[in-house]
Amino acid sequence: MKKNYVKSNVCQIDDLTCFGCCGNNYKTKDEVLIGIKKNTKEFEDWISLEKPVKDFLRRMRFVRDCGVCFSVIEKDGKVFCPGHPELNNGNDLREGHCDIHYLCKTAYFYKEWDDKKKEKFIKFIKSKNLEWYEFSIGMDNDSLLKEFEDDKKYF
Repeated sequence: MKKNYVKSNVCQIDDLTCFGCCGNNYKTKDEVLIGIKKNTKEFEDWISLEKPVKDFLRRMRFVRDCGVCFSVIEKDGKVFCPGHPELNNGNDLREGHCDIHYLCKTAYFYKEWDDKKKEKFIKFIKSKNLEWYEFSIGMDNDSLLKEFEDDKKYF
């Protein structure tokens, strides 16, 4: 496995992105996608008016009926928060708008693992061929962590 796959943040693995901590009580994939599409349209309109991304993120205090944060958007098949530090050269534009220090159980443990175990986890995730919704829900509810820890071939 390539060394660049070992990242300090497991929320974004190549084309696979997680929104698990960006809301709560998620509904179906279709309902979440409708909410994200609304957010994306509103974000595009916002940016077209040359308004700062940071001001758009004030919406983070609220979630749509589908459970996803008002700031989560989709671009090029990736679902993400436009304020995330990995998208802003390390600057966390979410600060002051959401709990930037929260980590799901999976991300918390991943952060503590050595590079070898991180590589194994990423290989495990990639082997599952997950879509953004399954990845996000599996990260959020810890089912991917449990399945990884129970799979003896990774240990």
